[in-house]
Amino acid sequence: MGTVILFSKDLNLFVNMKTDLQEYHYSLIFCPTMEGLFKQLEKERAGVILVDQDIDGQQGLDYCLKMEGSIYKDIPRFIMTGKVDKQLVAQMVRSGVKQILLKPLDLKLLAMRLNDVAELKVQRDEHAPEKEDLKEDGEEQFDLEKLLKSSKELSTVSFIATRTLELIESEETDFSEMAAIIESDQALSALVLKVINSPFYSLAKKI
Repeated sequence: MGTVILFSKDLNLFVNMKTDLQEYHYSLIFCPTMEGLFKQLEKERAGVILVDQDIDGQQGLDYCLKMEGSIYKDIPRFIMTGKVDKQLVAQMVRSGVKQILLKPLDLKLLAMRLNDVAELKVQRDEHAPEKEDLKEDGEEQFDLEKLLKSSKELSTVSFIATRTLELIESEETDFSEMAAIIESDQALSALVLKVINSPFYSLAKKI
């Protein structure tokens, strides 16, 4: 069973999520303070940390930024919020947040995201270089050619990709949100501009 930490002051949210996540084989631990969160991580490493964006008037992303500078920065963090805008997406990127979850939470979708993270970790562990070749001074020495031959391209869990697809499929799409998300990703923005400026649309002036 995977371990997930809920960093939030909302005890009702924890109670509502705990039983449902158990059905998806995830145990949920409630941490209402940053100090309590770090103490819990010292005892047990979590697979994912769910961070409430509103914590007693403080932004959850500010806490995520603190985690990014800690020894626990490698643990994926999902931010939970009721609204997404351009500023939030920009802060998300700086804070190392992997996913944004919209409230009210869709627990089935959350479980899918958690499974994606767990699967990606398994893939990385399987293709991690073995520490069998060591120099005399103790430094690791890897066979780069061997590593490249054995490695496979790994997929990543992208909020921008998943959220864009969700907005495209939704009948109640907020196009301002979609624009904010696309603008936050340079590669995606460049691709959209390339398509718009292609001969297919025959615009009088390039954008």
